[in-house]
Amino acid sequence: MQLLYSFSTPMWRHAGGWYFLSLPKTVSAEIRQQLGWQEHAWGRMSVRAKIGQLKWNTAIWYDSQSACYLLPVKAAIRKEAGLSVGQSIETHILV
Repeated sequence: MQLLYSFSTPMWRHAGGWYFLSLPKTVSAEIRQQLGWQEHAWGRMSVRAKIGQLKWNTAIWYDSQSACYLLPVKAAIRKEAGLSVGQSIETHILV
């Protein structure tokens, strides 16, 4: 079973230098309820992400402190799409 989710959320930077989008709590709860069985170690789940015209295979991780999944946004994607911290980004993921 594959499900497509679309949302808009601001990008943020972790103290360790990684950049993330936090999936909305409602989306995260639905993914966890419907597809949680697909999680690997540390709450990792494979997804196909799309921002603008850029598509890539990646993974989301469940963060129990925020009760949502986190989508890392690598440098190549940030650069090509012209993304910046705090910018609300329209994102699509296929789980």
